[in-house]
Amino acid sequence: MARVSEFMTKRVVTISPEASVLDASLLMSEKNIGSVVVVEGDIPVGIVTERDIIAGVVSKRLPPEKTLVKEVMSKPLVACPPECNIDEAASLMQAHKIKHLPVVKGQELVGIFTTYDLMVARSHEYDRIQATIAELMKEK
Repeated sequence: MARVSEFMTKRVVTISPEASVLDASLLMSEKNIGSVVVVEGDIPVGIVTERDIIAGVVSKRLPPEKTLVKEVMSKPLVACPPECNIDEAASLMQAHKIKHLPVVKGQELVGIFTTYDLMVARSHEYDRIQATIAELMKEK
């Protein structure tokens, strides 16, 4: 079974809980991503997503330049270890209704696994299954 570490993004974009939501939004826009992991020092403590910004700031008409990331971030952080298999990660994402799953080794942030990564992983699984079936058909 494929592991999260094979498909995760290793360069995770992070932000301080003391940063403004405007800064988080600009960073997400610049990097073309849907979330940033919130870290205190090097320790991941939460995540802020597009959904958090819409529900916690925009829909409440709060000023993003004055609202802090720590006020709207999702916490506690739902995460998985790098050796987590794809099915376990998918179940975790489904159970918590999340699209971005930080990957941690101990307390160290080592990656992020997203629904896009899950789609790529599933595609590779289907390709392997198809190749196996083709090989079995050749043997007959």
